Amino acid sequence: MQPFEIPAGEAVAALAHFNRQAGGLLIYPGEILAGVRTRAVRGRFAPLDALARMFRGTDIVAARDDRTGALLLRRRASPPAADPDFTPVIPMKPKHPLGQLASLLAFALAPQLHGQAAAPGSAPAPEDQTVKLSPFVVQTDTDTGYAATSTLAGSRLNTDLRDTPAAISVMTREFLIDIGAVNVTEALGYGLNTEKDFSDFTGNGLYSNDLVIQMRGFVGASLGRNYFGWFGAHDSYNVERLDFSRGPNSILFGVGGPGGIVNTTTKQARLGRDRTEVQARVASWDDTRATLDVNRTLGKKLALRVNGVWQDKKSWRDFEYQDRLGGALAVTFRPFRNTTVRLDSEYSDIKENKAQPWPAADRISPWLNAGSPLSQTYGAAVAGTANNSSRAMVYDPASGLGPLSYFGGRISNSGPVAIGLANNPIAITDETLLPRRSNLAGPAFGTDQSFYNYAIFIEQRLLENLDLEAAYNRQHERRYTVRPIVFDGIALRGDPNVFLSDGRRNPNAGRSYVEGVTQIENRNQIRDDYRVTASYQLDLTQRSQWFGRHRFAALLARRDNENLTPGNFTERNLTPHLLNNPAVYSNDLTSGNNTIVRRTYLDFSGSDLDRRGLHDIRLHPITGQRGVTSGFVRNADSSRDELTRLDSMMAAVQSSFWKERLWLTGGVRTDKQRAWGSGGARQDPVTRVWSQRVRNANYTYNEGSTRTYGGVFHATKWLSFYYNNSGNFLPNSQRSDLIGGDLIGNRNGEGQDAGIKLSLFGNRINANLGWYETTDQNRQVGIDASWTNHVNAIWRTLGEPGRQISVYADSQDLSGDGYEFELTANITPEWRTSFNWSMTKQITDNVSPRTVAYMAAHRATWEARGALDLDRTGTALTAPTVAAALQNATVIVDSLLAGNGNIRRGLREHSGNLFTNYNFSRTSRFAGFGLGAGANYRGDTVLGYDSSQRNKPIYGSSHILVNAMVRYARKITAKKLDWRIQLNVDNALGEDELLVTDADQNRPYRFVYLTPRRWSISNTISF
Repeated sequence: MQPFEIPAGEAVAALAHFNRQAGGLLIYPGEILAGVRTRAVRGRFAPLDALARMFRGTDIVAARDDRTGALLLRRRASPPAADPDFTPVIPMKPKHPLGQLASLLAFALAPQLHGQAAAPGSAPAPEDQTVKLSPFVVQTDTDTGYAATSTLAGSRLNTDLRDTPAAISVMTREFLIDIGAVNVTEALGYGLNTEKDFSDFTGNGLYSNDLVIQMRGFVGASLGRNYFGWFGAHDSYNVERLDFSRGPNSILFGVGGPGGIVNTTTKQARLGRDRTEVQARVASWDDTRATLDVNRTLGKKLALRVNGVWQDKKSWRDFEYQDRLGGALAVTFRPFRNTTVRLDSEYSDIKENKAQPWPAADRISPWLNAGSPLSQTYGAAVAGTANNSSRAMVYDPASGLGPLSYFGGRISNSGPVAIGLANNPIAITDETLLPRRSNLAGPAFGTDQSFYNYAIFIEQRLLENLDLEAAYNRQHERRYTVRPIVFDGIALRGDPNVFLSDGRRNPNAGRSYVEGVTQIENRNQIRDDYRVTASYQLDLTQRSQWFGRHRFAALLARRDNENLTPGNFTERNLTPHLLNNPAVYSNDLTSGNNTIVRRTYLDFSGSDLDRRGLHDIRLHPITGQRGVTSGFVRNADSSRDELTRLDSMMAAVQSSFWKERLWLTGGVRTDKQRAWGSGGARQDPVTRVWSQRVRNANYTYNEGSTRTYGGVFHATKWLSFYYNNSGNFLPNSQRSDLIGGDLIGNRNGEGQDAGIKLSLFGNRINANLGWYETTDQNRQVGIDASWTNHVNAIWRTLGEPGRQISVYADSQDLSGDGYEFELTANITPEWRTSFNWSMTKQITDNVSPRTVAYMAAHRATWEARGALDLDRTGTALTAPTVAAALQNATVIVDSLLAGNGNIRRGLREHSGNLFTNYNFSRTSRFAGFGLGAGANYRGDTVLGYDSSQRNKPIYGSSHILVNAMVRYARKITAKKLDWRIQLNVDNALGEDELLVTDADQNRPYRFVYLTPRRWSISNTISF
């Protein structure tokens, strides 16, 4: 008798669970299982009894071969004939280590035996027809409920999670379905010590990247797809599961951030299975979506899988939407017993308007607080306003005024600023001024993105224990982004001018408005990956149990990443000569005077969307109005033609000793990077518009060697101890004048993990409790330009202009440690639970060491000439002498050094997630129903620092979001259809507080909106 926990489902997948839990090989004719579904089995049974319970109600029966003891499956009408030449394959519960290894192999083979096992009435397949488990592929069919069994993330080879020392968490397909996640971003809400990052106060990362992730508090975690590097976030329509590898992991990627990596396993074509799934989904705010998943086997050697998605998604924010059309094709071809060829390909077209997650900036409150006074004479000063020194042409199509300059008029363009946010204005929280749903950037602020990907994998078994995989992957992304307003320009302003600059009366005097200068950003990236991986298995237990079993992996890889970006283009007046004022509006199109500013006066009281944000520039071109014709020019040296080539070598070994109670993993890796930059752009002699860059002939070179080592000790069947140590690096191509133009050097990540693993109640409950420590050394940072200006002014004063600093870079270190707990439970066949909790600390150290050394090296020279009058040419400096400039520069550096020992801004010390689901059994009066509930807890966040108390951290408040799920599923027998309808409600309690993200001792500055209560209903049919 032994414990079994086998869910109901397709027979092939259920038998994979049976083999793993029974510990033996089951032989069956593949075709007899087509369309067969098994019952759930839970409890302690003899293996033969467990099989009988699984197939109760079908025409499949289980038997034991009297002579060999092996288990066989057959149909009732045609019992298998005895074969006198039958050779025992693997008896149940083998005691010899080789038998145990074969049993493990049998478990992995179970999903593949369909269509490849013995024909009815024949003996089991001879050895030369057996297809063995690939060491390079994870079989997701063996994932049970929320529990995954294996991963590639620990050693690049398919390994049981319980034998892997690295910190790895898996979200299975069933878990992703239950939480209703349609993309990786939504799934992150349940990630252990992982979340979407909002610490980039500029907002630039929100538009240049699909997803910015922080893991363990380190920003910039890597993204992967089938363990190739990846550009952006994935949609779930083509996702089988997600693997979260926390901390540095050089076996996976030697070049990467220290936080970790989120890898997506895409759907693969399955041999021996024909299956179709169609889903339609509707959700809050006119969100509609449809997906298709079709798997077909063509003969015995070829399988195709087609996935598709169509989405038309609106949002609770004005103008925000996402339209997606995508398709994926996967192919599995097994021409020979030891050869497998797989294709993974996808194309997607995504159009979206993405609202910034925080309220617009305040550029109006000083004027409002003064009573909104109007300037009755053009240019006359009134309280709360400033003089407008811009010559740019302002265009508001709704006013019918045509393009005109507001030079010399009054503007409401100021408000409180946040020193900790590079002096950016604070956000508006008064919803009588700015409704929460507003999106001032308007309908044109969006991205048109398309990408395609194709990868081919060729796996070949060369010898019994030697496997080889050759793989190639190409990604090509084009991204066209229109930004009518950039950076902190998304702000609310007021117009105090009663008259216009040309003497006409201003019809919009006293009204609020939004304005911006439109930029178009083009991105074109191509990434080619070439990878060869070898796996060799060596079993020395035949000589001695102490010699163990060993699996070796070796990898050679090359990645070519081409950045062929045309650059950024800004809207300009292409016909300045028609304004007949060449002294102001010259033919230099890069001049700020030739800028076109788009403006819309706002009205949130009506239903006219055109008055709720900046107008759509695509609908309102300027063609010769008042001498102005709009167009887009490359007004800066922003194009790129770059190639980064990364050559990698890796060797790893995983060994098991003492009857697989001790598992040791180790690896070494070398990565060499060559980077060809670009330059040579020229400006047109008349228009001053920049040309496209060309690639440099010379390259910069970086290399790094990293290592990984760790182990797992299974003290008992239910208690294990683990330890892991690993590193990685990121090249820094930036040079620093402070140290003679040398490269800053590599950014290095180091991490170690230790803890315990628990496997309780027959593997129904699995838990990990771990401690970790991670360092991020030599992380590149900048400095306030004021410091550079003061230092350069000193050198000019001393008659040494050649020592001025033109390029600056320095570094700092981050170190973090904490605890993580994760529990995954398939408590019963009906009840699933996932829970995780993390405690995280992270501090900044060794801030700007080169700057400190530079100041110390030159201080005596500067102090000796301190009485000299400072050369302030071309600057806004006010320091009168060298001594005063030195004092100001010292204050700036001292403020940097005050950051030593600080907890990183944006860090959460505590976070946790829970989701549980119960599906009522077939015998229950509620058969077919499932209920689920979840919660996402986010602890206090470091918002900033109190400079009056030696930079004491300022914390924000915690919050909890509660989610719910209800499902009904049944089989429509007449059509042989499985039908499922599911309701998900996120933020079920309707939490709507503004979450503060930045503050000092005086006030909060930046906030993030919580997404309101949201529901979705998905209707799924599979057959």
